Amino acid sequence: MSVQEQEAATAGIGHNSAAEDPLVAYRADVLVRAGDLKKKLVDLRVEMRTVPAEIADEDTAKLATDFIRKCRAVRKTADTFFVDEKKPHLERGRISDELKKLHLNEFDKLLTAINARLSVYQVAKDKAEQERQAAERKRIAE
Repeated sequence: MSVQEQEAATAGIGHNSAAEDPLVAYRADVLVRAGDLKKKLVDLRVEMRTVPAEIADEDTAKLATDFIRKCRAVRKTADTFFVDEKKPHLERGRISDELKKLHLNEFDKLLTAINARLSVYQVAKDKAEQERQAAERKRIAE
């Protein structure tokens, strides 16, 4: 039995409250999985304090260069993490767009067909009205 099933089986008063927003839960999950990145960022902020505000010699320049290299590496790791995180959502979005297009195209075909039928009727109706009016004018003219 899963933890959720156990909780449901022993639920007490208030157990039927609204479910958590899935986006809130997803955000929390991503933050947990990105925790290592956050720790690395904090560590880099601390390490930055060791780089002097003024770079005046080769040793300090090397320290700054090494720090920049570390920052870029962590940034690249973070970028890769979030690109990978976003990829399935983008793929789902593309699938959704593709299916939407297929369905809307089918609706458009139905609308085109029924509009064509309606147009035939309206043209016939307009022609009949014109003929009726012409006959009425002829009758009045006689």
